[in-house]
Amino acid sequence: MKKIFCFLISILFIICLKLDINNINNFNTFLNSLDSYGIFYAIFTCLLFYSLYKSIDKVKSKYSLLTSLFLSFSIAIGKIYNSIGSITLLSNIYYLIYFIISLITYIIVINIYINKLYIILDKLKIKNKKNNKLINFIFNKHPFLSMFIFTLIISLIYLICFYPGVVTYDGFWQLDFYYGITKFTDQHPAILTMFMGKLMDLGKLIFNDNFGIFIYIFIQIIINALVYGYSIKILNKLNTPIILRIFIFLFYSLFPLLSIYSITYVKDTLYYLIILFIFMYQYYHLEILKDNKLKVFIILLIMYLLLFILRQTGFYVSIISLILLIIYNRKNKFNFVSLIIILLSLFSFNIYYKNIFLPQNNIEKAKLRHALSIPLQQIGRYVVYYEFDIDKDSKELIEYTFMRKINEIKNIYNPTNADGLVYNTRLNRKKIKEYIKLWFILFKKHPLIYFDATFNNIYGYYYPDIKDFKNEYLGTYFLTDNKTVNNGYFNIHFNKLENMRSILENIAKIFISLPLLSSLYSPGFYNWIFIIMFFYLLYKKQYKLLSYSGLLYGVILSCIVSPTVLIRYMLPLVVTLPMLLSFSIYELKSKK
Repeated sequence: MKKIFCFLISILFIICLKLDINNINNFNTFLNSLDSYGIFYAIFTCLLFYSLYKSIDKVKSKYSLLTSLFLSFSIAIGKIYNSIGSITLLSNIYYLIYFIISLITYIIVINIYINKLYIILDKLKIKNKKNNKLINFIFNKHPFLSMFIFTLIISLIYLICFYPGVVTYDGFWQLDFYYGITKFTDQHPAILTMFMGKLMDLGKLIFNDNFGIFIYIFIQIIINALVYGYSIKILNKLNTPIILRIFIFLFYSLFPLLSIYSITYVKDTLYYLIILFIFMYQYYHLEILKDNKLKVFIILLIMYLLLFILRQTGFYVSIISLILLIIYNRKNKFNFVSLIIILLSLFSFNIYYKNIFLPQNNIEKAKLRHALSIPLQQIGRYVVYYEFDIDKDSKELIEYTFMRKINEIKNIYNPTNADGLVYNTRLNRKKIKEYIKLWFILFKKHPLIYFDATFNNIYGYYYPDIKDFKNEYLGTYFLTDNKTVNNGYFNIHFNKLENMRSILENIAKIFISLPLLSSLYSPGFYNWIFIIMFFYLLYKKQYKLLSYSGLLYGVILSCIVSPTVLIRYMLPLVVTLPMLLSFSIYELKSKK
């Protein structure tokens, strides 16, 4: 009976993965697709059958089931949105049957493997064996210095080839703000923008525009090497399994995505480095070392303020993190009070920033539209599909908001990217009640449209088969030539090492073309890893580590409300997951 069950599930799993949803009512299309790869799928089915048969275990965990439910829904719903873009088509009997069968099949298969994984992790015993001289020198005697130097060398190789550094659309935009080419707002973090501008002034004074970019990038790669060096130092202190230390060492230093972002002129790089540092520092000092010195909290205060300075979402990510830490440390009076002071300091700085710093420097607050990508996308999709179901008053408000006639809004609506609507929107703060009323009126008429609008925009964060909606999955290997921001005011250009730049870019393309390594470029892949770890830590009652992961919850939530799916937005999670894994192993070993 067990063999028959595993064999049927194996066949169903292959069908659910391979079946083209667009031709779901024509099963012959699926059968024809097997002609050229029939042997491959037959072998895969046999391997899956054997693997499932060997992996089924009598011991079941409710947490493995919860994990499989979440991941299975992500695949099933992700495939629907990737293929047909709407959950409403489940009203079609063929789509509904496919969805139900595929969801059940995924749950069964994933639950078997996750349950087996949890059992293996429970029994896992990792011992550090005697290492050779090179491994001992790098990871035991000089972990910080080795990582610092090696990472710095890799970044410098990229910087030499891409001198003065890669400048993105956002990087040019911030310079345009500083030099008055575009009205200065805090759409991008104003303090960081002024810092970048001052360094550009210095570069111009010493040499030229290229040198201004270089100064900022050089500071960035030093910080990059310092943070990664600190991570390997901590791993050494925790006696982390050497195989994991080697992986993290290679991942941080040689993963092309991280290497290219180390020399990219954009706010995101320093942002994800500071998040990584805070995560490591606060857990290592407060929980492992039990270091309650004032110095520790002063450093944490500075780091949290830096998050605020480096990115608009940094404030909200910090709030989530600090609230969880305060709750967890409520029995430790000194920690409790110190963390509350940090939280209050952040709120105070936010008030100063918005009410004093911005006005004193003639910087406007960012437009309200940038915080409302989700409702704007929902209303935009409603217009596309139900244009003739909108009353006159609502139509007038929509046309005022999107600055064009109703029938023209379709041209700027993109199901997977809200930027088109956001940057073609004006919102009147005096009409807030009217906007809320409009939103509810449309929602009551066709609620599934809102669901479709939101999931089309975010499913790439949970569906691992998606790399990037805006083609930034490799990182940026060029200077943006978009005339909106690169308008000729700055003389920024690469050197003549075009062949070397092509080699480095092709290395990234090789990564993304390989079956397993390509997953490293998928935002959904990292969310899957985090979800598996989250539920396993729940299963092991590791509430301490879960409480210290507030930064990661904040990052994931900020991605959900972002206008589109970008691996760049996920970089804080990308670099922090290896350390979360290391801390988890340390805690579980200690508990044993």
